[in-house]
Amino acid sequence: MKASLAGIAPAPISQLLVCPVIDSTATAETGWAASRHVPWLTPGRMSWYQDLYFACPEDRRQWDASPCFAPADVLARSPPTWLAVAEVDLLTPEGLAYADQLRDAGVDVQTEVYKGATHSVLVLAGRKLVHDACAWLAKGFGSAYDPSAAPILSQQE
Repeated sequence: MKASLAGIAPAPISQLLVCPVIDSTATAETGWAASRHVPWLTPGRMSWYQDLYFACPEDRRQWDASPCFAPADVLARSPPTWLAVAEVDLLTPEGLAYADQLRDAGVDVQTEVYKGATHSVLVLAGRKLVHDACAWLAKGFGSAYDPSAAPILSQQE
């Protein structure tokens, strides 16, 4: 988003987000309330990451740290977006809400929810996600994607 505001070229032609952190102000009492009991990425662990990443808690509310706070005109500059979330993940509600924000700003968004998956979806059940991401990127770049060229991706989950 910052690159588009600065007029940096070439502009991204697509955006691929996998289990993204969208709201760096979230806590177990606020944004994570509905999913605070999920395995793997817990509120305690996520709070620890936030504390490591942000020297000043006030910085968490800046839209370049929490894209959910970006103005609509900035969101509208986003390229077509593929957003994947794991069904059983602390970050799923904010990821889905962000997809809605992008759509409301006029951005073409494809959202994939990986049923039964946790935040570690790429480690435990990532074949389908990787296949889906490659297919979406190939479409965006106007090229062909042959999943049989990568045998591990041609297996069904």
